[in-house]
Amino acid sequence: MTPQILAAMIVDRTAFDVIYPNVSLRSVDPITGFILAGIARYYQVDTNAEYIHIDTLRDQIIAGLNNPKHAPDVKAVLDIAAKLAPDVSSKNVKEVFRIYKEDALSRQLAATLASTDRTGAGDLMEEYLKLNDVADFEKEPELTALIQERFNKEGLMPILPLCFNAALDGGARKEHHIIIVGRPESGKSLTCINAAAGLARFGARGIFFENEDRTDDTRLRFWCNLSGMNKEAIQSNSSLAQERARANGIKNIRVQPLCPGTPGEIKYFVKTEKPDFIVVNQIRNLHVRAGTRTEQLERAATEMRNIGKKYGVLAISVTQAGDSATDKLILDQGDIDGSNTGIPSQGDVILGVGVNPQYEKTDMRHLSTCKNKVGARSRWDQAVRIDRGTSSILEA
Repeated sequence: MTPQILAAMIVDRTAFDVIYPNVSLRSVDPITGFILAGIARYYQVDTNAEYIHIDTLRDQIIAGLNNPKHAPDVKAVLDIAAKLAPDVSSKNVKEVFRIYKEDALSRQLAATLASTDRTGAGDLMEEYLKLNDVADFEKEPELTALIQERFNKEGLMPILPLCFNAALDGGARKEHHIIIVGRPESGKSLTCINAAAGLARFGARGIFFENEDRTDDTRLRFWCNLSGMNKEAIQSNSSLAQERARANGIKNIRVQPLCPGTPGEIKYFVKTEKPDFIVVNQIRNLHVRAGTRTEQLERAATEMRNIGKKYGVLAISVTQAGDSATDKLILDQGDIDGSNTGIPSQGDVILGVGVNPQYEKTDMRHLSTCKNKVGARSRWDQAVRIDRGTSSILEA
């Protein structure tokens, strides 16, 4: 049993009620058994508890151990569960339970096939194959209504800044793959945060995967963007910031850290959360299995494109431009660092963020498309002004 499943039962009684009756304590290791027993006792004593404080649970379990030598192992497992706890809830209980069942069935199936008596192997295999049909989550009715209200009839999703939509013939669609490229400190992160925040404003629900910058810093930048207030203003009037950001869709954005992350992790969250769009900052940091660095970059871009196509989400990837893009306003495909053809071949739209010393002095940037399979115009460019305080792009 994984720490994620334990975390689900700790933070949400619904998960406990669904999973625990299907668990055999004889089939788990002793440490997991101690923790499961502790969780069960907690909910039995406090019948009104909707969740468990992990620190309280840890203290209760360790205090009840017959052999103190198990205490470090119990603490280690619960520490892992505590880190996973923010990412599990009643919304993904079905998926968590599916993972548990998949693991249990695979063990049963392996044992059956290894034995001389293979009776029941066919039934186990059939049950195993049906598991992928379990995780079908319903979107909240109010969110569905909001999307239908805000998205236009053609199903286009406007991308901020609004001037960019001229290149997209009105907006992006699910399954499109947009790649944002620029030199370090050019404003790539600001551009993708502004785009994701804009989608949230229009009612789309998204996951922002962060493996480049500090996660809490990125979360704060979203609060700044969607409240229209810089950090100092938020600090002096947090209630106003919360009111504005919530009105503008802050709850539609989830910032998910990756360290550095794999395509498999991204697929897991997309399958369980079913977002409308995803952003990865940056794909060059993803861990993928490939040979050369160029092949790794192409594989990362390919995985993002495939995720968008398979799960029907708008995918936005961020990557670096090479030295050739230094002080350059309008970028080309050849400016993409480490991959002249691999990354560009996997994007429907490539949006370059250009800057030179003169632009830098006045907080200006130059956006341009060096590839565009979405709109009628293959090349588009526009000078814009950035607001660092609110991580926003203002049309010049």
